Amino acid sequence: MLTEDEAIAGIERLTSALEQRSLETRSIRQFFNVGEWLLAFEGLEACATYFTDAERNELAALKDYFGAPA
Repeated sequence: MLTEDEAIAGIERLTSALEQRSLETRSIRQFFNVGEWLLAFEGLEACATYFTDAERNELAALKDYFGAPA
């Protein structure tokens, strides 16, 4: 399982790679910025309860698409 720092570094690598291909990453950055704020102030369990099913599914789809470990 990834640590929080490893996960954040992976997200940064992903968004940088997308930006190098001239793809829009604003919504990805906003999504993960909210997640980081929730983790920082409310903890992992609270973060999980704030995300909607659609957001959790979107994150899972991103992981599947880019081959990130689950």
